[in-house]
Amino acid sequence: MPYYKSFDENLCGHNGFQFEVGKEFTTDNEDTWQRFHMCRSIKDTLPYYKNPRVCIIEPIDGVTDFGEGLVSCSKIRIVRELTKEEILNKLKKERVTKKFIRFIYKSFLA
Repeated sequence: MPYYKSFDENLCGHNGFQFEVGKEFTTDNEDTWQRFHMCRSIKDTLPYYKNPRVCIIEPIDGVTDFGEGLVSCSKIRIVRELTKEEILNKLKKERVTKKFIRFIYKSFLA
């Protein structure tokens, strides 16, 4: 099952942490709420950034499942970035409304 993580326009996460596609990232933070987070649905990742960039994430180590599709872990790999078309198609499969999509991606849908 794929996991997804959203980022700002510069591929930065919370607190400006810089990510890069194809790379692995590790944290030694023991607090599961301060580690890397990802979701099982794209819809759940989108509200955190305006015009977010979304990537497929591979959890590698120290996985904590919070339930309801939210996971944190101490080591991840950024597999690849999704195109807006891929995001839209996956959101349609998740039965997300066009109103929600317009709210996240102001100019994405005509």
